[in-house]
Amino acid sequence: MRKLLCAIALATPVVVFTQAPADSVSPRAKQLHDRAIVVDSHDDTTQRLIFDKAFDIGKRNPNGNIDIPRMREGGLDALFFSIWVPSEVTGPTAVKRALDQIDAVREAVRRHPHDLMLATTATDVRKAAADHKIAALMGMEGGHMIDDDLRLLRVYADVRVEEQPHETRLNTSSSVKMPCA
Repeated sequence: MRKLLCAIALATPVVVFTQAPADSVSPRAKQLHDRAIVVDSHDDTTQRLIFDKAFDIGKRNPNGNIDIPRMREGGLDALFFSIWVPSEVTGPTAVKRALDQIDAVREAVRRHPHDLMLATTATDVRKAAADHKIAALMGMEGGHMIDDDLRLLRVYADVRVEEQPHETRLNTSSSVKMPCA
């Protein structure tokens, strides 16, 4: 009897774990996911667009988590590309690096017009989803990329960078305080 109970106790996890794969979802969850507009609100892939010459966002890459095939498989509808420069990089160099990243995102959209669409509004995101494209949004991460010149906010908005997280005000000099929306 003791051996039988031991065998049952050892076999129970095997039965439970083999009944459904860990990544399976219920039909209801899949239905909700398929109906929703799924947004990744922070992605650091922007650096790879510039510095990793072997990286092609349009192809499945052997390392990393974000590329168009994975976005499609996961049902991703919109992605915020993070425009980020280390806080120790300041002044015109920070501005140039930020603009380089913005250009890289825009170039990725240009190179993959059947998959990506530049977006800044909820209407743009809805249109991208209706067109079966992934909305490419950009978010600035760090106020030091305005080089203490609030006019650069207009420049960034003109090139379709709309989001400034609350913490951006921490990376500016005392002479300029970033607004918190």
